[in-house]
Amino acid sequence: MARSRKPSLPISDVDSEVQKIGRSVCKLVSIAAAHPSDTLAFDAAQSLLELGTLPVSPVAQAIERVPDPIRRRMLVHLLQELPPAFEIESALLLLRMGAADPSEEVRAVAKEVSPIRRQRTRDWFNRMAEVRKTFTLLRDQAGVARSRQAESGSAGHP
Repeated sequence: MARSRKPSLPISDVDSEVQKIGRSVCKLVSIAAAHPSDTLAFDAAQSLLELGTLPVSPVAQAIERVPDPIRRRMLVHLLQELPPAFEIESALLLLRMGAADPSEEVRAVAKEVSPIRRQRTRDWFNRMAEVRKTFTLLRDQAGVARSRQAESGSAGHP
């Protein structure tokens, strides 16, 4: 008699975990958009890049509400460069399948599609390197702007 396998988490626990992930993504977007520390803001933006497609909606919603033009530019760059769903995972899967799938037909198709996915993945990683450079530049610009603002505010006070 075969035993049916119980799910490891009840549905309500799964839903709860998904909600936690959503709240965490929104919190990172809030840090990127409005945290007083430029370093933390740009670190949060880089973390969002690593989450794949999860931050797309919260980032898109935040862009219009952020008053700081440097932060808005950063969020637009972030939104532009978020990876397509499953692009990296699918490239790696296709590489494995092309080399080790038991079916010759599956190996052939995987080998045919793999270079396309691999190029898209390579392009995405190259864009990420450029985005990180842009984030560093924007973070430095924000720091200079805040320093000037602090200097001009303190210049009028003896």
